[in-house]
Amino acid sequence: MAATAAKKNADAAKTQADANVKTQAAALKTLTDAQKKLDDELKKQEDELKKQEEALKSATRSVDLAVKADAKAKTDSAAATAAHAKAQEFQKAQDEAYKKAQEATKAAEKPLMAVAFSTDGKRLATSADDGSIHGLVRRCGPPAGRD
Repeated sequence: MAATAAKKNADAAKTQADANVKTQAAALKTLTDAQKKLDDELKKQEDELKKQEEALKSATRSVDLAVKADAKAKTDSAAATAAHAKAQEFQKAQDEAYKKAQEATKAAEKPLMAVAFSTDGKRLATSADDGSIHGLVRRCGPPAGRD
């Protein structure tokens, strides 16, 4: 009987051990599946991090280029402002020269009131509407109007 009881105990222990193995196998499968899910999620997170880092690098490059473009624009703006001021000064000088030329033209266009020639034809005197008198002397060459 002792052998039978030992056999029963051995069978019960084996059945319990088999049940424990099945339970542990199921737990191992659950853990393995959970580890796979965690590994997949980690891979997704790493890929997302890599994308975010690339986006950050791209944004940093864009900001650097924008800063350089801004600095160049400021330099170009300063140069353009200086060139504009110089152009305005030149325009002012040109306007003054034009005004003087108009005044000279206006003065030159005043009608003559009288013209007198010397008897030898070498001198000419004119008087204008404003009372001015001008004298001209021909130095040499053919008479005016003839070539």
